[in-house]
Amino acid sequence: MKTNRVLQPIVQESTPSLIAAQLRKHIAEGTLAPGAQLVEADIARELGVSRGRYVRRSSGSPRRASS
Repeated sequence: MKTNRVLQPIVQESTPSLIAAQLRKHIAEGTLAPGAQLVEADIARELGVSRGRYVRRSSGSPRRASS
């Protein structure tokens, strides 16, 4: 019996992945300049996350994506 799915599986992303995606989005939109110096404490405060636990883990991803 074939069923039509209405609901899609939920995919959970890690907080560092979400932070990196948000930074990439802002770079792509021109809100942040590629290569701009970002202060971890400022990013953590604006996003409401722990600097050491999340921001540092995500900081490598945008650099790799833009090079």
